[in-house]
Parts: sequence; C-alpha cells; structure tokens
Amino acid sequence: MARYENNSTDQGIFISLNLDAQYEKGSREYILKKYINTKVNISNFDKAYKNDSSGRPIKNPLDIIAAVLYGYMSGNRSSRSIEQMLRQHIGFMYVSNCLSIDHSVICEFKTKFKEQIQGVFTNLLFLLNEMGAIDWDLVVGDGTKIKAYASKGRTIGKEKTQKLLRTYKRMAEKVMKRDSDLEQSRENGEIPAEKYQMEKQRTIRLKKTYDSVISKIESITQSDDTEMKKNLQEKYVNLTDPDSNIMPGSCRRHFIQGYNATMMVSNNDVIIDFDPITDAEKNHTTDMVRRVENVKTIMQVKSSSKYLFDTGFQDFDKILSLQDDGYDMYVATKERDFTDKSQKRRDFALVKTDSGFSLKCRGEEIGKTHYNIKLNKTFFYFNKIQCANCSYISECYKDASKSKQKTVSFSMFELNRKPKIDEYLEKMKSENGQKIYSRRLGKEHVFSNIKTQRNFLQTYYRGKENVRMDICWAALAQNMQKYIVSMR
Repeated sequence: MARYENNSTDQGIFISLNLDAQYEKGSREYILKKYINTKVNISNFDKAYKNDSSGRPIKNPLDIIAAVLYGYMSGNRSSRSIEQMLRQHIGFMYVSNCLSIDHSVICEFKTKFKEQIQGVFTNLLFLLNEMGAIDWDLVVGDGTKIKAYASKGRTIGKEKTQKLLRTYKRMAEKVMKRDSDLEQSRENGEIPAEKYQMEKQRTIRLKKTYDSVISKIESITQSDDTEMKKNLQEKYVNLTDPDSNIMPGSCRRHFIQGYNATMMVSNNDVIIDFDPITDAEKNHTTDMVRRVENVKTIMQVKSSSKYLFDTGFQDFDKILSLQDDGYDMYVATKERDFTDKSQKRRDFALVKTDSGFSLKCRGEEIGKTHYNIKLNKTFFYFNKIQCANCSYISECYKDASKSKQKTVSFSMFELNRKPKIDEYLEKMKSENGQKIYSRRLGKEHVFSNIKTQRNFLQTYYRGKENVRMDICWAALAQNMQKYIVSMR
C-alpha cells in the first residue's frame, strides 16, 4: 500500500511575504491604498495631538482610515472585527501598512474625528466630480431602515412608562427570590460549588441590569424637567438611545428601534448626501434637495437635476414650493385626494368667489358649501333630486336608488393651489413623467448593496451624531468603490 505525506494546517508556519507584490495596480486594494496615501490630507488630524517634542508616536491616521474604510467595503464594520482582520487578512495588512491596533482605539478614532471623516467624504465627492464620474441628470432620494444599538423593550412614554416600571420591578423581585433560594441550596449542600458560582454571577448580572433600568425610569419620571415630561406624554423615548425611534422595518411587517438612513444618490450610484432621521420622510424633502443644490453650487455644477422621491417624501406644500423655485420634482403620490379614482372630482369646475369657493358640476349644478374648521376642508353637496335629469347621474352616484346626495371635499391647500397641483399631476401622469420616474427603481440596489454586501443592517453607535458618522463611512465606502471602478 502506498505511503503519503501527512500534511496538515493544524500548526502555524512562518511565511516570507512581500505584500506589495500581492496586488496589481488595477486591484481594489492598490487603488484604495494609493488614494489614502496621496489624496487624504493628514494635517486635519494633527491638531488633535500634542506629541511634537515629547510623548510616544501615535498610530498614523492614514493607516487607520485605510483599515476602517476597507472594513466597510468588505462588510467588516465592527472595531473588533477590523482588529482581528488586521492580524489575519492579507488585504487589511496591505492597505494599512501592517497596522497593529486595539479595537478601542479604532472606536475612539471614529467618534473623535467625525468632522475630518466628513471632509474625506467631501473631498472624494469633489474628485469624482472633476473626473466626470457623477451624473447629475437624475438625483434619487430614498431611505433605508437600520436598527439602533438599543432594544424596543426599553422604550418608555405615554402609557408604557408605568407598565415597563412595574415589569422590571417584578423581574427584580424574582431575581432576588432566586438569589435567596440559591443561598439556601448552598447552605443545604444541594448545589455543587461550580454551579453555585455560575448561578450567582448570573443573578448579580441580572439584578444589576434591572436596577439600572428602574433607576433610569424613576429619575426621568421624578425629574423636574417639564420638557421631558411633555415629551413622555406625546411620544416614546428609548432609555438606551433616546435619539432613535420605533419605526416599520424594511419589509413593513415588523417594527424596529432604529434610524432611517436617508441618502441622495446620483444617476450613476454616487452618494451625494446622507442624514439619519427618525420622523416622517416628507419633513425632510426640502432640506435634502437644498443640500444637494449647495453641493452643486460649491462644485460649480451648472447642469440642472431631476429629483426623484418615493411616496414617503410626498408633501405637496414642499413639492410645489420647490417647483416654484425652479427645481424639477418627481415625487410619487399616495394620498387619497390624489389617486386616479379621486381625479374624477377634478371634472368639477372650481370657481373662486368673494365669499370663498363654489363648485359647478358637469351638469351645471352648483353645490352647497360647508367649511369644516377642525378638518380644514371645504365640503360641496349636490342633491340627487336636482340631478335627476342629468346625463352624468350614473357616473356621479354609485347607487342612484340609495344615494340621496353626492359630497365632494377639497382641503384648503388644494383649493388655493389647485392649478399648480393639476399641472404637477399631469406631469407625473404623462408618458415622459412616468418614464423618468421609473428610473428611480434603478437606485434601489445601492441601498441593497449597503445592507447586504456591506452588512450595514444595524449601527453599533448611539446618538444621532455618532450614527451619522457610521452612515458617513458606509457612504464613503460606496463612493470609493465608484472611484476604483473609474480608475481601472
């Protein structure tokens, strides 16, 4: 019987390796390393350190940026994961010049230099624009939900505050009883010493957690801060990350404690702007467009852009204001007043009078007017008896045998801006408008890549500013990928 060598990878080996020879000039790692070493201004980080004449040398910020950015590009976002990869992965070793660093230093660097990293993102955006790698024809705004580093179970506010307090007090009492039973079992010799130590540590840990939550709730509820008390009556507040909010998940079938990472993406998938929000998307439509226009002004971009948003950003007041300012807006409509079915009421002739508005139907009948202050709507009523001989009665009344009157309502905003709204809706329903808006779906893969390929499903930071920093790294990774493709 033949004999074979008994090869194995169980034992570590020493390898003589030239890292610079492992990656060609067109590789992702080579282009990334060259960009970091030649395009990133290290002087922006110098003012944070005072070791010019004394003190030990510090880690080179360029090497840390290269390691963190490569981690975001490859889906290794956590500081611990990057620390491990710097010891094991040849790509991390190459781009970071064999950096050896603790995960706590990486985390501190990211939170300390938020403004500098924002500057790196902006500089890369300027460079991509100079290269002609940004297509400004279409700019798509959208958001993707990311989980916060917090639990929904620690949210107070409205009726949940006292309920959660009672729950944690009950859990704390159970832990205390379990600890008492554990001590009794030890005295009776019913439990081994090893198991006792393990259970004891567990009960101490749980009690500490429950007491911490109870202390936070009581300090907030007993506080003299009137603004905090008002917030608790009107909305929910998370004890761990107060800036986050409960919102529908990406699949809309469940709720998460998290943020909505909104981004403005150019026609060729370059991220121009980003911001984490926790309220309705429609509240930020104007700000998102204005920020992009500011970037274009600074970059001296003279071409106009078409702005595409989904229904979540629909606010006709903001849309029409932006249209009046000269911006070409394409925001899908979803409200009941603007659906295709409701467009039939637009066949009515709306006339502005000295006393308000009057409405005339196709049969030349004028409806009675009533303004509802609470709803801020005007209702127009048409009597079926007056419409008995009208040829349009079957279209106006769903069931002519049962219906006694027809009611048509308009919000006051719609009454005052009806011509502009009709003009915008006609633009959206036109063949060219539908063709332009359909191109918005082509940008969904940008968010899909960020969440699936780059593992950005949850942020590891708390507070809006830190979460914004986390999103900045993800956007920087996306744009760096576009830069690498452009350089090949």
